[in-house]
Amino acid sequence: MPFSLSIKNELARVFPEQRCCERSELAAIVSLDGKWSEDGKLEVTSSNAAAARKVYTLLKNLYQTENRVSVRKQRRLDKKNLYGVSAQPVEQLADDPLAQPDTDALPSKGCCRRSFLRGAFLARGSATNPNRGYHLEFWTNSKREAERIVGCLESFDLAAGISPRKRGLVVYLKDGEKIAHLLRLMGAHRALLRFEDVRIMKGMRGQVNRLVNCETANMDKTVQAAMKQVAQIRRIQEKIGLDKLPPKLRELARLRLEHPYATLTELGDLLTPRVTKSGVSYRMRRLSRIAEDLGAG
Repeated sequence: MPFSLSIKNELARVFPEQRCCERSELAAIVSLDGKWSEDGKLEVTSSNAAAARKVYTLLKNLYQTENRVSVRKQRRLDKKNLYGVSAQPVEQLADDPLAQPDTDALPSKGCCRRSFLRGAFLARGSATNPNRGYHLEFWTNSKREAERIVGCLESFDLAAGISPRKRGLVVYLKDGEKIAHLLRLMGAHRALLRFEDVRIMKGMRGQVNRLVNCETANMDKTVQAAMKQVAQIRRIQEKIGLDKLPPKLRELARLRLEHPYATLTELGDLLTPRVTKSGVSYRMRRLSRIAEDLGAG
């Protein structure tokens, strides 16, 4: 199931305990997806059956309206169903500033603002599959609609962007932490768990990749350093012979030629007696200086 659809199906089953929150959620849906006829009747359309059922239930619970449901095909290529919920005139809802399409009004209470965002997502929200990337957006008809949603998000410290799209504007979040917080606020807990599972797996893969890259880089450095040491020791061998070296340096030089890819720690374990990594490094520096003095460069 597409991630957006799973979020909407879950949110459609979330009914707040307080009537003020129910009114805020319904008002958000009506302001974005509702149309008022000249005689005051309301029609709300949605491409999501679960969202349409919720509108029907909220209208019935809050205003005891007689509602009618219709289904028709969209005029687009995919020809998906479009669900319409029609209601008799509801003066209280028609006069609610939150239900108006072009207003700055927002709920005053935090619980109602959460419900408002839930309604806005049911009406105009979508989210990318988190496996492909982090992106959640609300499509709006006007700048004022977009700014109202931005204002509601900002009341929860969720800074959102606005971008122009064909026939409207989108309010978007691209940060994984912000999207997770919004899902939590709206009550989409199952979708949140799915989202966080993906984030955790991505984080683990990223950590593994970083460790592998770091290990590869360290190996490259080790090999390059070893090749330089081998070249310097061969220069000493050609110029004066290894027998001219002090015993401790001679032993290490021969071991390096025999084990060109060994680490300093591994070389130290092969020496008799065993020498620490720092001790091997010190002896290698002495060999390097001798090679430089002999013109190794």
